Amino acid sequence: MSDKPTSFTRRRSMGAAFVALLAPTELLVGCNGDSSDPAPADTVLRNGYVYTVDEHDTVQQAVAVRDGLIVHVGSSSSAAAYIGPNTQVIDLAGRMLMPGFVDAHMHPLAGGRALLQANLNYAPLTRAQMQTLIQGFLDATADQEPNTWLEVVNWDRQSTQSLDTDPTKETLDALHTSRPILVRSSDFHTVLTNSRGLALAGVTRDTPDPTGGSFDRDADGNPTGICEDAAGWAVSAVIPPDTEADQLNQARAALAQMRKSGITTFMDASAGDAQGVAFTALQKSGELTARAFFAIQIAAEDAATDPAAAVATATTLAKTYDQGEPQVTPGIRFRHLKMFGDGVVNAPADTGGLLTPYFTNAGTDAAPNWVPGTNTGADYFPPSVLNPLMAAIASSGFDPHVHATGERTVRQVLDAVAYARTQVSSTSFRPVIAHNETVAVADYPRYAQLNVMASFAFQWAQQAGYSVGDTQYHLGEGPLPAHGALRQRAQRRGPGGLRQRLADRPHGRVPGPQVRRHPFRRPAKPQQRRLHQPGLHGPHQQRPGPEPRRHAARHHHELGLAAAHGAEHRLDRSGQIRRPHRPGEQLHAGQ
Repeated sequence: MSDKPTSFTRRRSMGAAFVALLAPTELLVGCNGDSSDPAPADTVLRNGYVYTVDEHDTVQQAVAVRDGLIVHVGSSSSAAAYIGPNTQVIDLAGRMLMPGFVDAHMHPLAGGRALLQANLNYAPLTRAQMQTLIQGFLDATADQEPNTWLEVVNWDRQSTQSLDTDPTKETLDALHTSRPILVRSSDFHTVLTNSRGLALAGVTRDTPDPTGGSFDRDADGNPTGICEDAAGWAVSAVIPPDTEADQLNQARAALAQMRKSGITTFMDASAGDAQGVAFTALQKSGELTARAFFAIQIAAEDAATDPAAAVATATTLAKTYDQGEPQVTPGIRFRHLKMFGDGVVNAPADTGGLLTPYFTNAGTDAAPNWVPGTNTGADYFPPSVLNPLMAAIASSGFDPHVHATGERTVRQVLDAVAYARTQVSSTSFRPVIAHNETVAVADYPRYAQLNVMASFAFQWAQQAGYSVGDTQYHLGEGPLPAHGALRQRAQRRGPGGLRQRLADRPHGRVPGPQVRRHPFRRPAKPQQRRLHQPGLHGPHQQRPGPEPRRHAARHHHELGLAAAHGAEHRLDRSGQIRRPHRPGEQLHAGQ
């Protein structure tokens, strides 16, 4: 068997993919189906633990594949009927074969790029420890002095701020180098650069904050080197662009990591021409080993100027790369539009849009006094921009995928969907809100009422270094009883709140939580929870709480996430192509 995974789909049943785990080679194939035709198969995998994840959690021994379609799942003896003189027979030797995972939000090109760069590995570091590691990266690449940018990734900013204080340009200026430096936070929403980096980007005290971001400034108005969201993108834009060869290697690195993680369908949640070029090239060379979906990013300033024109530009881009409905061979789809509604609710960034202000410490570290401040977070797509944009998207045939971490931003997205549904009669419009880290309880039922899907992953809001400590205090879970109801905002944050409310629905229905985590494992020990996966930033840790049933988790990971791609009919056990669901209607798995 080739050591390069081959992807398949299936004719009648679930179709997401099978993944051979713990095997020397990986095979990505379609899910279980059966055929009355015992003609020889191309491949038979037998003597394994074939976990079908069907309604009864059935375990079988063998799978037969013909023409890229699964034609039999059963015992090793029953699979013998499908073995002919040219059949490739793979002895699993007791190893596990299971459905592959569908993922509806990652950044594979950026993640693959990060895998190839200087990496702080999410470690909790003081400023001095950061300096030591970054100086080591500089010393190891001394031949790139004095002008080549050093890019450093996976900085756990929240831990640094908690252990020490937020670093500034001076932290990097003290290093022995003349090179410009850019350090990217693990959530990709903050970058830190040195004085040379600011100078090359032309950022001074007179530089205005860009739409969708901000430059942190000291008491005199001078930039500190911390750049939030679009301000960080502005600095990054000065770095010489990657070549197409670079981007191909980044995409290869991402696909390799996906194969190791069992991901057989993914969506790039912020895409453009670069992603289309790279993954199309890999498809043509036979290296695309997962079905690829892409959400085209719409910039806030473009939407504010002319929402219809912004959607039209995205339509032109989509037509360049989109290959239509998924087929047996992995293909490429451009059918989503991405907006960054706000930033992150993690301290010290505090850029997620809240209904009430973040708390600030009016006391000292030794004697904290957390009181409401004046900052309520960012508003990158205010209602005056978001409402007409959402209506334009609903008319276009695209589906929106909106980043929203703060409760105010979530509410504004829900309001915009409600507006769009009054303006456009669309039966196939499928809005998705990503992250949902803080959601007002009053807005929980609106997801179902408006047929909005919630996409979140446990690593986006886990009980880890960057989501406890100052973050929970900034959200209102302070040490004083007077904080009362606001404390609940932190306690219901992320998957622990909205997930449970939505997960209580009969499994397999959407809208529902698109819980993107490993659904077949119990929580690992803390030292085992770190999963370096492209686009999934930070340790893979889970918040305390009851484990969803394995069967329900599988439905979220396959049916729910496929529905976010508009491809749930590929998973229908009835084998029928279902009509699009209508607004307000519950969508059931075919059983």
